[in-house]
Amino acid sequence: MCRNSRALTPRLLAEIGAALRRRDATRLREAAHKLHGTISAFFMQAGVAASDLEDLAAGGLLDEAEALAPRVGAMVRGLLAEMDGISIGTIKVRAGATGAPDGTASY
Repeated sequence: MCRNSRALTPRLLAEIGAALRRRDATRLREAAHKLHGTISAFFMQAGVAASDLEDLAAGGLLDEAEALAPRVGAMVRGLLAEMDGISIGTIKVRAGATGAPDGTASY
């Protein structure tokens, strides 16, 4: 799931930027909707901001969307930086819980 998000989010941010430059509310709404679905499982605040961007686009409020887009982009880029090197193993190490005494997971 992390790999898919890392692969999709830069493309979606580019689509958002292109839609804003073209003043294309429909494409902006679609890209923001996809971005919301891609990131909200990892970072709720960025997901909410992407959803807000989608709502602005749906309402044709492109000037407001243009003002929000840089914040969404910054949040998403921060999330991507946090996701670098993340795996189940690193999550377990960061959590300090490996499960069984022999270091294996116990589920």
